[in-house]
Amino acid sequence: MPKTKIEWTDHSINPVKGYCPEACYYCYARAMYDRFGWDKTVRFEPEVLLSLQKIKVPSRIFVGSTMELFGEWIEDRRM
Repeated sequence: MPKTKIEWTDHSINPVKGYCPEACYYCYARAMYDRFGWDKTVRFEPEVLLSLQKIKVPSRIFVGSTMELFGEWIEDRRM
């Protein structure tokens, strides 16, 4: 898992991906989806969590840096 440039964390991981329907004013993720042409379909990618196994030292991990992880559009079974 690569390190992140976010200064207050060591890594970021996004098991929930897609275009957040909230369209928050300060959201940088929406701009990233548009800029890079990422798949905007909201989905859960459990295999992303496997990358956590590669971290060998204590680390700060930002979960959900590009999605509102607990949004009401996320199925309860995915939390």
